[in-house]
Amino acid sequence: MFIDSRERDDNDQFHIVKSLIIARLLIGTTLLLGTAIPLEVTGFYSVSRFLFPLVITILVMTIIYSGLLNILSNICTLAYIQLIGDILLATVIIMATGGIESPFSILFVVTVIVASYLIEKSGAFIIATLISISFGSLVFCQYHGWTTWWPVKTTGVLLPPPTFAIYIILVNLIGYYLTAILATSLSKRIRKMNILLKTRNVQFNYLWNLNRRVVNEIHSGLITMTKDGEILSVNPAAKKLLRFPQELQDVVRLEHVFPDYLVQSILRIAEMDQNVKRQINYQIEHGDDATWLTIDVIILQRMERDPARLMLILNDVTDFKKLEEVKRKAQRWSTVSEVSAGMAHEIRNPLASISGSIEVLRDQLQLNDNQSRLMSIIIRESERLNKLITDFLDLSRPRRPEFSLVDVIAVLSEITILIKTCEAYKESIQIKFEKDEDHIEVELDKDQFAQVAWNLVKNALEAMPEGGVLTIRAEIKRQADVSKKILDFQPKPPFFRLTVEDTGVGMTQEVISRIFDPFITFKRKGVGIGLAIVYRIAENHNAAIRVSSTPRKGASFIIDFPSRQPESGTFEDLGAKGENRV
Repeated sequence: MFIDSRERDDNDQFHIVKSLIIARLLIGTTLLLGTAIPLEVTGFYSVSRFLFPLVITILVMTIIYSGLLNILSNICTLAYIQLIGDILLATVIIMATGGIESPFSILFVVTVIVASYLIEKSGAFIIATLISISFGSLVFCQYHGWTTWWPVKTTGVLLPPPTFAIYIILVNLIGYYLTAILATSLSKRIRKMNILLKTRNVQFNYLWNLNRRVVNEIHSGLITMTKDGEILSVNPAAKKLLRFPQELQDVVRLEHVFPDYLVQSILRIAEMDQNVKRQINYQIEHGDDATWLTIDVIILQRMERDPARLMLILNDVTDFKKLEEVKRKAQRWSTVSEVSAGMAHEIRNPLASISGSIEVLRDQLQLNDNQSRLMSIIIRESERLNKLITDFLDLSRPRRPEFSLVDVIAVLSEITILIKTCEAYKESIQIKFEKDEDHIEVELDKDQFAQVAWNLVKNALEAMPEGGVLTIRAEIKRQADVSKKILDFQPKPPFFRLTVEDTGVGMTQEVISRIFDPFITFKRKGVGIGLAIVYRIAENHNAAIRVSSTPRKGASFIIDFPSRQPESGTFEDLGAKGENRV
C-alpha cells in the first residue's frame, strides 16, 4: 500500500542533489557576476578578471555534475563529489577576495549546512573537517607569503597579527563544527517530518481514493445537500436509481430530482434534532416500470467550512416489495385452499342431489314449454356451478404434475383450431400462430400446459369485444433476457417461452398488480379463477410469468418454462421453489 522507505529516500536524495546543481548555478553565477561587474567598472581589473573565469568554472562544474547524475547510481558518492568541489571552489573564491579578510568565508558555512541535509549521519562533520583544513591552510599560506600568484595582491596590505589570525581560525573551526551539530540535528528532524508528511500524504491519498471508490461503486445511492436543499454531490448509483436525464446530470437543487411534497418532507426533517433519522418510501414510475425506493434522511453534524447538512441514502427495495407480494399471495392461496375444500364438501353433494332430482322430475312430469325451459335452466346452472366448484378444487388443490416430454407446438396447434368454438370468439378477430420450429419438446404436464394456454387465449379473446389480433408465439430462448424488462426470475437457458398477445382494451398497472389474485376479476363475466389457475400451474412448473399492458393498446402474457424439470425434489418442493420464481 505504501512506498518502500529506502526507495523513497533515494528518490529524495536524487531530487536534492539535482536541486543543488541548479541552485549552485543560479546563486554562484549571480553572486560572482554581481561582484565582478562593479569591480570592472571601478577599475579593479585584477580582481574582476579573475572572477569571470570562476563563473565559467561553475558552468563547467554544472555540466559535469549533470552528466554524473545520469551515470552514477550511488547518489551519496555524487553528493561527496559535489561538496568537495564546492569546498575547492569556495577556497579559490576566498583566496581571490582577500583570504582571511574575505567577505565570502560564509560559503564554507553554507557548504556545511548543505552537507548536513544532503548526507546523513557523519557527513556534515567530515565536510566541516575538510573545510577547517582548507581554511587553515589558506591562512597559513597567506601569512607565509606563498600567495604572490593571487589576483588580490597582499603586498603592502596590513594583515592582522598572527595571534589574532589563530583566534580567527579557531573561531571559524568552532563555528563550522557547531554548524554541523545544529544543522545535523535540524536535518534529522526535517527528514523525519518529511517522511511523516509523505506517509500521511500517501495514507490520505489512499483513504481518499478508497472513499471515492466506495462512494462511486456502492449500490446505494448517496446524495449530500445543504439544509436549504442545494445538492452538493450525487454518486453514480443515485443517478442510476433516479434515472437522471442527460440535461440533469449536474443537478443543483433537490426540486430537480424529487416532487415538491417529498422535498418539503425532507426539508422538514432537516429542521429537527441532528440525531434524528427518518426513512421515506418513494415510488418512481417510468412507463410500465415502477421502482420502490427507501430514502434514509440523515442529518450531519456541523463542521467548519463544510456546508453539507443532510445525507440521503437511496436503496432499491423493488425486489423486496415483490417478495412481499409473493408472500401475500401465498397466504391468500392458503386461505383459498381452506375455503375451496369446505365449499366442495358442503356444496358438491347437495348440488348433485338437486341436479339428479331435477332430471328425474323432468322425465316423469308432464311439463309445458315454459316449465320445461325452467327445468333446463336449473340443470344448466347446476352444471355451471359444478364446473365452478371443480375450478375451485383445481386452484386450491392442484393435482401433481405428471412430467413428460411434450411437443408444445402440437398442443398449441390444437388450441388454435379450438379457438373458433370459444364463446368469446368473433369473426373480426385475426389469429396468428408464430413458432421458431415445427417441433419443440419441453418437459411438462401436457394437460396442465393446455389448460394454461387455453385460459390465456380465452382471456385474450374476452379482452377484444370489438375484434383485433390474437398472437400466439412459441420460441426457444437459448440466452438469458438482458433487457430492462426482463423477468425477475428466469429458468436457465435454454428455456421455452410462450407469449399470448392481444390488441384489446389493455390494463392499468393497478389491474396488472392484482390480475393473478383469486376471486379478483375486472370483467363483467367470471369470478377471477382462470388466471389464478394459470399462476398456480406456472408456479408448479418452475415457470416465470410476466404481464405487460397499456390501456387501449392490448396486453401481453409471457411464461418461461424450463426445458427440463429438476431431477430431484417432491411436488411440494417444486411448488415452494415456484413461489420464488413467479
